Amino acid sequence: VHDVWVIRRSGLFLPQHYHGLSKDPKPSGGFFQQTNAISHFLVIGAKEEFDPNPLFSVRFYLNAYPDVRQSQINPLIHYIYHGDKEGRSTHTLFDGAFYQRKISIDLKPPATSLGDFLRNGATAERNPCLLFDCRNYLSQKPDLKAFFGNPLIHYLERGADSGFDPHPYFSSAYYRERYGAEIPGGTNVLEYFLSEGGYKGHHP
Repeated sequence: VHDVWVIRRSGLFLPQHYHGLSKDPKPSGGFFQQTNAISHFLVIGAKEEFDPNPLFSVRFYLNAYPDVRQSQINPLIHYIYHGDKEGRSTHTLFDGAFYQRKISIDLKPPATSLGDFLRNGATAERNPCLLFDCRNYLSQKPDLKAFFGNPLIHYLERGADSGFDPHPYFSSAYYRERYGAEIPGGTNVLEYFLSEGGYKGHHP
């Protein structure tokens, strides 16, 4: 019960996103339905690598931090209490240490860096990683309404395939045209560049 309350207060669980991954429980915005969805994530969803929001990848977090997997603590609970304070990242495109260096606010659990970015990403004053410039992205006039009002979520779910560029030095269309044959289906071009392409000498 305490973990459900902590996750709910953190702002890191987005029921609409979670319902798109898990068909159980049924989508709804009510208090009890949201509580049931968080309970489902704590008991079942995290084990099946369902993500509580588009910028918290359970698979990424567990693979990046084997100590979390070994501890058997729910990865989102771990992040809220420990991972954020340690500057851990939640996604290839959300660099926890980078974000903390750029903001000057003191966050105490259940508040986190990721929660702050989910709320304030559209202000263009906070960037989630070195190669995602929110101000530049928003200048391209993306419609954020269906993407939780967040520019990085828009880029992950639509922008990269629609020719939006995350940074003045990275062209999504150019990168896909030149290296598309190497990118696994469904993989975001900037994610691929940061995790593999850059190490292969790909041009951004």
